[in-house]
Amino acid sequence: MSKRLILHIGVHKTGTSAIQSWMEYLAREGRCPVHYARAGRDGSAHHRLVQELQMFGDLSAAVDMRREVLASESDLVVVSAEGMSKLNRAEVEDLFSVFRGADIDLEVLAWLRRPDQYVEAVFSQLVKSGKDARDARKPMMNRVGGGELFSDMLQPWQDVLGEDLVRILPYDRKRWREGSLWAAWWQALGVDAPCAESEMPRSIREANVSPSAMTLAVVAELTRRLKDRQVAVRQMWLFILNVVNPIQERLANQWPDVAAIRFSMFTPGERLAFIQNGGLRRTGDSWWNEDDVLGSASDCNLSWVLDPGGIPEVYRLCYEELLVFAVSLAERCHAANAGVFY
Repeated sequence: MSKRLILHIGVHKTGTSAIQSWMEYLAREGRCPVHYARAGRDGSAHHRLVQELQMFGDLSAAVDMRREVLASESDLVVVSAEGMSKLNRAEVEDLFSVFRGADIDLEVLAWLRRPDQYVEAVFSQLVKSGKDARDARKPMMNRVGGGELFSDMLQPWQDVLGEDLVRILPYDRKRWREGSLWAAWWQALGVDAPCAESEMPRSIREANVSPSAMTLAVVAELTRRLKDRQVAVRQMWLFILNVVNPIQERLANQWPDVAAIRFSMFTPGERLAFIQNGGLRRTGDSWWNEDDVLGSASDCNLSWVLDPGGIPEVYRLCYEELLVFAVSLAERCHAANAGVFY
């Protein structure tokens, strides 16, 4: 019987870190219902497979993976690395050539986020990585180009494998079974979940959690304030996860509405125009309609993350208290060389 090999290629900002953390943990615990390949894997994801191919044209990890797939006791093997969505056609052909002729049925799985939400997610990633992203809005919008970036990511795979073997799913909670990525992931693989998501360790469930709008605003301002003092922020995400988010959760008890606010880079009209500009070709034209877009944007606040002066008054006290605490703690950590900033 042929083995099935699913290459989960992301794309970026579609829950890949969470999925990879689940798979690595379940494989390590011997509870994974499919085989999560070891070859080409660095930690929880198969980044080494991609890096060696892109940097050196090295296919040795892919060759090892082919042997592992054929020797696996499971009929289904999964590989996951969002970097595969950045491979060009020649690299995809080289990778596919390793598996061609073997008794392996190869297919590709990719999730796509709505273009405006993708841009917002990329912006959040820049901020939590310690970058001053105030001027990033327009370049990111141009780069996504109403879906052109997604087409670039997927076209090499569709050209080499054929469109039938490239399965594209909407990264949209409303369209997921039970409204959760956990349920949608196992459904996409065609297997039953090994347990309830709530049974997974908290550290796994919260892998790469997105910061709230309030946290994002504080970190953006913190980055601007500390930049001139040469405080490196390469571990900003650790600082957010362990310090800023918990403090904000406690402050949210004083200001309950703070927890509900969500970050937005667009007005509803901008959101709609952006999505309609060029569409997504064959990669999601029919997924999002005007009601979806305007409905999801109706309760959004404008981008006070980019301009703290525009923060809604109702949130100002919480924002200022959190910012004062974050700045003072960051300065103490830096002065003490405590490892949060280095």
